[in-house]
Amino acid sequence: MPMQTVTRSGVIVNRSFVEKLSEIVRSISVEVSRQLARSIRLSTTHGMPEDVVAARVRSLEADVEAGGGIRSEGDGYVTDSNEVTWQFPQLGEVPWDFFGDVRSADFTLSTTEHGRFQARLVTSPARTSVTLSGQAEHLELVVPAVEALLDEYVDAERLEASKPPFRVFIGHGGDRQWEAVRKVVETHYEVSAFETHDRLGQQAFEVVENMISEASVAIIVMTATDERADGKRTARQNVVHELGFAQGRLGARKTIIVVEQGTELFSNIESIQQIRFTPGEIHTVEDQVLAALANRKRELESS
Repeated sequence: MPMQTVTRSGVIVNRSFVEKLSEIVRSISVEVSRQLARSIRLSTTHGMPEDVVAARVRSLEADVEAGGGIRSEGDGYVTDSNEVTWQFPQLGEVPWDFFGDVRSADFTLSTTEHGRFQARLVTSPARTSVTLSGQAEHLELVVPAVEALLDEYVDAERLEASKPPFRVFIGHGGDRQWEAVRKVVETHYEVSAFETHDRLGQQAFEVVENMISEASVAIIVMTATDERADGKRTARQNVVHELGFAQGRLGARKTIIVVEQGTELFSNIESIQQIRFTPGEIHTVEDQVLAALANRKRELESS
């Protein structure tokens, strides 16, 4: 069955919101029941007893005349702002009295005819999503209405509170030059680095990859720490790994290289911004680093 998910941050979910979502599902219920009644009539050619067909059709026609029907379906729950949780029955009426100030929820509304069209609502303080399942022509009708509903209930304060902090990961090798970058960056932004994380019971690469995944931007400080057999100087292998992972996870635009002159680089990093400094003078590029971070922060806020 085709599916489509609509997601927004900062949405206030309350009884009014759920009632409107229910009406969207109900609007499809009439059409679903009408189509199913037509299909059942045709099924008489396959040996279905006439009395069964007649009863089924009467039930569907009653649903159409009533303006459609919906129900809750599956094992869902609603938790309010007081942390009181109500568990949905497997099938049943929508528990309207439990939709006050919803903190979190996960439940499904469906048309009354065998879940032919469903809307699964999953909400938390950070994000709300509605996953729609049904025929493609019904999705085309409903998706714009659900998008408009979510937009209507976005609260500016909640939206701001749901945004993750602008966090900068700093990767580095064996020398201490990177500390100059950390000191200037942490006066403006939240900083994460291998030394700042509790790594009890975790492999080093797991710690670093988790920090990069949670960061907004990665700064990779590459210094000429190691010497190859041909005399060329390169960054430590862990730094190369961090750069590759950051580029893959965050993207080239959200990855910044601060590189010591004389460090051998590889060819597939042309798309990444490089800030070069003279050996021993990393402090001279502090303003460039802060300017690059300010640009990335503005881009994130406007996206």
